[in-house]
Amino acid sequence: MDIILDPRYAAIVPVIVAFLGVIKSSGLIPNRFLPLLALLSGLIIGGFLADGDIIEWLIIGGGLGASAIGVHSGIKNTLQK
Repeated sequence: MDIILDPRYAAIVPVIVAFLGVIKSSGLIPNRFLPLLALLSGLIIGGFLADGDIIEWLIIGGGLGASAIGVHSGIKNTLQK
């Protein structure tokens, strides 16, 4: 198992955050499910980036989803009054 975390993966995090913003503004799902959606989105994208190894898929996808959750939370807390 040779996991290489490519720094280009960080460019995917804003895409997930933007996707969450679109979903949030459309009102398709309640706001409390946005972190779960971010994690699932990260896992799905991680599945495409991994080379068929389930551990690599979980690490990359989980990292992307968790990073998107953190960025979304940070932006929300910064803009809150």
